[in-house]
Amino acid sequence: MLIRAAQCPYTVKNVGEICETAEKDNKIKAKIIELASHMEVQNSPYPFCVFCLIYNGALVADGPISKGRFVNIMKKCTT
Repeated sequence: MLIRAAQCPYTVKNVGEICETAEKDNKIKAKIIELASHMEVQNSPYPFCVFCLIYNGALVADGPISKGRFVNIMKKCTT
């Protein structure tokens, strides 16, 4: 699951690349949650959420990451 807020413009590109890679390489259909208000951010699993990545219920990234970093995280999570 990817949770993002529009505060950071770089996450748009990152989210697209991560979703594509997750589906292609890991056969995972990513769920994207767009936070639109400060209340949604305050009630998210990570309250400073501009971007966070949750895999199997665990927070694995708490800030914007690149496709390469995502690949490395998934290698650690799936081995």
